[in-house]
Amino acid sequence: FSGPLNTRLLAFNTQRFPTDDIRVRQAVIHAIDKEKMVATSLLGQETVAMRIFHESLPFCNVNLSPAPGYDADKVRLLLDSAGWRSEEH
Repeated sequence: FSGPLNTRLLAFNTQRFPTDDIRVRQAVIHAIDKEKMVATSLLGQETVAMRIFHESLPFCNVNLSPAPGYDADKVRLLLDSAGWRSEEH
């Protein structure tokens, strides 16, 4: 979530379980519905950030892929492949 000069982000300790597994980190990223969070928790007062820096800043690399969006099916696939099986499906 960002304005031109501030961004909120989630960082992982990639050296410790369970976020030492890239599939778990990717699942967490896909599990966050950023649009819903902005609309509810932030009362629509901010915009969803697609990169760590706002596109209007000269040092933002707009050629990098934007952050992935919410995808519950992808979360289940990633966690299943990492050994975190859901009993519900």
